[in-house]
Amino acid sequence: MIKIFLFSTGTAFLTAGQLCFVRNLRNTELKCSQVRWVYEDPIERRKIPFKGRDSLILEIKNRLFKGDPLDDYARTECYEKYMKDWSLPGSEYVVGNKAPKKVLVLNGYYCVNEGNTEILPEYWCNDTIKIERHTHFGKGDKLLDKNLQKKIRIFLRTGKENADIKFNIHSDNELVVTEKGKQSKIVTFFSQPAKWEDQYSKITHLMFVVHGVGHRGNENAVVNITKRLDKGVKSLGISSGNFFIPIHWRNSIQERGHKCDESCSQEQDNFWINLAFDDVRLYNCRKIGKQIREVVICIMNYRYKQFITNNKGFKGTVAIFGHSLGSVISYDILTNFDGVTLWKQNTAGMKLDFLDKMKRLFTVGSPLKRFIDRREERYIELKRKLSISHRMEMKESPVEQFRFVHSSSSFRISNIYHRTDPVAYRLETLIHDGLRFRIDYLVSNDFHWPHLCYPYLGDVYKLMREFFEEVEAPADASEDLCFYILFLLGVLNFFLLITKPLS
Repeated sequence: MIKIFLFSTGTAFLTAGQLCFVRNLRNTELKCSQVRWVYEDPIERRKIPFKGRDSLILEIKNRLFKGDPLDDYARTECYEKYMKDWSLPGSEYVVGNKAPKKVLVLNGYYCVNEGNTEILPEYWCNDTIKIERHTHFGKGDKLLDKNLQKKIRIFLRTGKENADIKFNIHSDNELVVTEKGKQSKIVTFFSQPAKWEDQYSKITHLMFVVHGVGHRGNENAVVNITKRLDKGVKSLGISSGNFFIPIHWRNSIQERGHKCDESCSQEQDNFWINLAFDDVRLYNCRKIGKQIREVVICIMNYRYKQFITNNKGFKGTVAIFGHSLGSVISYDILTNFDGVTLWKQNTAGMKLDFLDKMKRLFTVGSPLKRFIDRREERYIELKRKLSISHRMEMKESPVEQFRFVHSSSSFRISNIYHRTDPVAYRLETLIHDGLRFRIDYLVSNDFHWPHLCYPYLGDVYKLMREFFEEVEAPADASEDLCFYILFLLGVLNFFLLITKPLS
């Protein structure tokens, strides 16, 4: 290895190629694609480089903000083609008082702040992540100390001598940096230049995650569940884009002095369950239960509108992952539940804005069967007490309604449970015959938390992957097959007719 000291007094001894190498390393001449931005993953607790497109967006935004020039590729292939109408601070294309476009990264989950120092969550709160700009890396894209990177940039820009650091050329694109009292390091650029094509898959599936009991004042819990699901499903190597949005409803519910009694809580569960799970008591109250459903609908519609604004042209499907009580709330919203009654009522009211895209309800660790059984008992009791007029159209019972949803609804129910979960019940027992498709899915539990384990289970990720793969299949594939078979039969029939001998 040839060691050449790159001090201000020694640059005259460098060859033309070495001088070119030094010029390419200088900070003022770095291309946007050579810089790599990184973030600290909150789950893995380590710094991770952004994907190529995200890093280019951050570097272009940073240079516009500081007034630094863009290289040809960054300007023509990235900024001019895709970003010039974003009205970013420092851009020459800012029109009037047009507000800057929100800059989203990490598949659209986070928004970049103005100073490019941190990213903030787009669909939840209290999850700010620091981001850093890195210009030089160690072997294997190992991150270097920011102060060391700064000293490297200063030296390459000015040639200023530093008594504590020696710089030696190692190869065409590598330096050997020796700090006083430390081992030498090989310094280079990031191994892969950032490219606009290096991005996340196009989003084709949106899933809302609705929490159950015990989330009052704890929004982070459902956010962590959402992150676990997103990471777990992606770990299986699914190519299509799946997007998860947490729905935290508990903090928005206020009793405001309301005291439940028999008039508003006719479907109350037993005393001990109500005592242990206050959220169950609240949901069984007709007044508060309706308020909870309306809050969940409002949050879902708001997040869906926000998602559509950020992902214009979305033509994918929507699903709901309801855990525990959240599965009951989600089912009731999708079936317009408003208390146990004998008569059909006007169902006009708050609706979800994505019902036409809704394809699957995952009831996970769900007590839905217990709720339906209790409602069925109440329905039978009402029917026995009241005089029924045959001229009035009666409403189907809760069990009959579930069977109707199973047999004719545009969305399917997948009930995920495991045997050690005391809250989870099977749902197929509600359907005695005519099972249209499988409902219950037993998963294995390698954890010790019977009711909270689902976001950590590989079996759950696999079931969700099967759903995503299923809805990715062409919707009219079966119709095309039937048409093709009928066409062949028609051709065969025609052939038999023209070849049949005349009698």
